[in-house]
Amino acid sequence: MIHPNRRTALAGIAALLALPALHRPAAAATAPLPQLTLWGPPAGPSITLVHAIASGLLRPVADKVVFKAWRTPDELRAGLTSGTMQTFVLPTQSAANLFNKGLGVRLVNVMTNGLLYLLSADPSLTSVAALKGRSVAIPFRNDTSEYVFRRLLAAERLTADGDVALHFTGTPMEAIQLLVTGRADTALLPEPAASAAILRAGMAGKTVTRVLDIQRAAIARALAIDPDFIYFDEPFTALDVALKRRMQNLVIEAARGARFGALFITHDLMEAVRIAHRVVVMDAQGRGIAGTRAVPGEPGGRDDGTVYRLVAGFLTDDPLFRHIHDIDERRTP
Repeated sequence: MIHPNRRTALAGIAALLALPALHRPAAAATAPLPQLTLWGPPAGPSITLVHAIASGLLRPVADKVVFKAWRTPDELRAGLTSGTMQTFVLPTQSAANLFNKGLGVRLVNVMTNGLLYLLSADPSLTSVAALKGRSVAIPFRNDTSEYVFRRLLAAERLTADGDVALHFTGTPMEAIQLLVTGRADTALLPEPAASAAILRAGMAGKTVTRVLDIQRAAIARALAIDPDFIYFDEPFTALDVALKRRMQNLVIEAARGARFGALFITHDLMEAVRIAHRVVVMDAQGRGIAGTRAVPGEPGGRDDGTVYRLVAGFLTDDPLFRHIHDIDERRTP
């Protein structure tokens, strides 16, 4: 999996956009496409697409590249079914469903995660359990955010419409309107709709905040059930530095106290050295495990200076790690 930061996300996009060339004659395989349309949601991942176009980073792929936003899941599904959308950004769950249905979708890159928040004017609603008897506005019925939220409700033994009232809307802006006008106690929103809700409420003389980070709630739930083993797939990618550090500490302390095992996927060597006993490096050509290295010391017992020295040593002295920062996924077969 490609690391979802800006640089590698753009590399992933370039790899995806090169896929149509595989279906052209070999002589034309390296020629740019005459025109390419990129489709994305009205959300954070599309910013990367627009930046790639504006910066000219996709000129080797197509002579002309334009971006268009799909506004609703129904519009996306119609475009995929009709074949008018060939290159697009959508939730990974949706991509998996389309692949399983035989639509020929291929996943090239996970661009972002951890962008889903619960917003409210009531600062006391800081847990899923606190939502009992309250109402939640959710954009798009039967979509990823609803599935995630229902799972968190079930973990707290709460039922939708019984304990928590769900109000579905056709767009994020409609959910924001319900929240700002007080017709819903909370709204479940991705970025940048979450930021838009805070701004819209401020313009109306009201205060709305992010009362619950859904990603953090899911991690806390996983740690609360006394597991023997947890699989973490880049859980802290979208968090700021300070919050990422607190979440790392939470995992380290929980693992040490409960003595559960964990497999932690990350492309951040600093993070790996900070939290792990052992680092496993995957082969850059997709041929499995390239090698493993034990990390001296114990997770939680390495101060920042020790972490920096270990990482510097790995990068400068150990050939296993030398490809990490200079590999170009666009040139990887």
